[in-house]
Amino acid sequence: MPGPDPSPSAARTGLRSLRTVVLAVGGGAALFLLATGLHHLGTPSHPSKPADAKPTAPISFTPPPDDRMPDNETGASIRRGQAIFMNTGANAREFVGNRLACANCHLDAGRKADAAPFWAAWVNYPKYRSKNKQINTLEDRMKGCFSYSMNAQDSSSGGPPPPGHDVYRDLQTYAHWLATGAPTGAKLAGTGYPKLKKTALGYDIGRGSVVYATHCVICHGADGQGQQDISGRTVFPPLWGAQSYNWGAGMAQINNAAGFVRANMPLGRGYSLTEQQAWDVAAFIDSHERPKDPRQKGTVEENAKAHHGGDTYYGKRIDGRLIGVGTGPGDPELLTLKAVRALQEADVVAHFAKRNGNGNARAIVEGRLKPGVVELPLHYPVTTEIDKDHADYKAQILAFYEDSAAKVAAHLEEGRTVAVLSEGDPLFYGSYMHLHVRLAHRFPTEVVPGVTAMSGCWSLTGEPIVQGDDVLTVLPGTMSEFDLTRRLADTDAAVIMKVGRNLPKIRRALAFAGRLECALYVERGTMANGASMRLTDKADDAAPYFSIILVAGWAARPGVQASGVVL
Repeated sequence: MPGPDPSPSAARTGLRSLRTVVLAVGGGAALFLLATGLHHLGTPSHPSKPADAKPTAPISFTPPPDDRMPDNETGASIRRGQAIFMNTGANAREFVGNRLACANCHLDAGRKADAAPFWAAWVNYPKYRSKNKQINTLEDRMKGCFSYSMNAQDSSSGGPPPPGHDVYRDLQTYAHWLATGAPTGAKLAGTGYPKLKKTALGYDIGRGSVVYATHCVICHGADGQGQQDISGRTVFPPLWGAQSYNWGAGMAQINNAAGFVRANMPLGRGYSLTEQQAWDVAAFIDSHERPKDPRQKGTVEENAKAHHGGDTYYGKRIDGRLIGVGTGPGDPELLTLKAVRALQEADVVAHFAKRNGNGNARAIVEGRLKPGVVELPLHYPVTTEIDKDHADYKAQILAFYEDSAAKVAAHLEEGRTVAVLSEGDPLFYGSYMHLHVRLAHRFPTEVVPGVTAMSGCWSLTGEPIVQGDDVLTVLPGTMSEFDLTRRLADTDAAVIMKVGRNLPKIRRALAFAGRLECALYVERGTMANGASMRLTDKADDAAPYFSIILVAGWAARPGVQASGVVL
């Protein structure tokens, strides 16, 4: 869709169509963030009400339609102001340092109530603002919008329009015309953004990321950079990064963004999100990096103390990174180069272990950690003393994973990189996955794959496991004997993990399925104290937890008898 005609002679019908290109959430020219303590407004010239006067309900106001713009010099200025308002980057290009426009935050061409409508600006200014602790004219207010919301410092001019510039004149003329017929001395409905009370849960970036993925991605993209049409005009604005509003903008305050989202987003379906969802998604959006606050003269910490109280992530580190690191089956030489690099980057290394121990994964990476790294052992509260299906076991292990996730999250929230060690591959029967599902939606996350225990074991034995159309089934030895037997009878090849004290049951299942003769037993595969043999040659049923049974496929390969035993 073509952009608005900036010329004074723009057709009324064309200008009317501008309002249909309503731009979405996200910062932008948050011209009149009346929710930041700047509501309950009236102009200084209005007489005060008697002390005993009863409060009156806010009055609704509707601005005039476009076809009532006059056909004279004033009308030409109104049209220029509307064109600037709708497509600021094109029509005031030298003063805009990002891809935002006034219409991104003041919806429906500045008409919509509860979206800081532009007509309210004319009614409410001049006024005192706590942000700069002085009386501001409407021009002053717009200068702030260019500086903070449209990041004028990165524009070709290096700043906002100078005092008295035609951009201000035309925008004010447009605001004045939108306010035609607005009552004075009265409280008008919807002049800012709704002011939301904090919920009992507060706000949470993780929950917000889910809301964003569900309701916002379609317009603003997974990367938050919005969308442009073929002419380069912003259709949906970027919500973070270099092309969005800077840290000084009112929309960088989570409470302001939450009010805007609640009333107006998703676009055209305002008030469809709950207040909790609005708070959470606003927190998620405002947790991302964006351009520098132009007021900053010293350090970020000094600027935060001077200008950034309340609900904001300015000056706070939340860029922690979670890495699930596969340590392989035991041999330190099977660590991947990527795993070693991840360990060197980590500020914190977490590892699962039995009580009073460090665990196999930690032993594998010995000598690979950087000096001064923080170690975070996560000790299992229960082991094999309680059956895995017992309610007590389930309750304790669930609480353990929740507590472990909270311990890791505490470091991530402080901006640290946390590597969580996992034997074999992190997402293959690994304890790491219990942290992954609790944290990956909240923090930047990477998973470094590792050599699996089963591939390490069949490589150790030199036993080809599957080929062609063979089906490989991976079975936990903790399954019932009936299920083990059934699955073994219905597959070409099998790997049985988590053997340990389950070995007698596994023997019986293999025998019933007719697979005992071809089964190989491997314990501590690839480790220095590892061993392998035919299961029929193992005289006892003692087996460590880290042992595996291999049942090879490829029954027709050379050198194999009908029984499946390799000659």
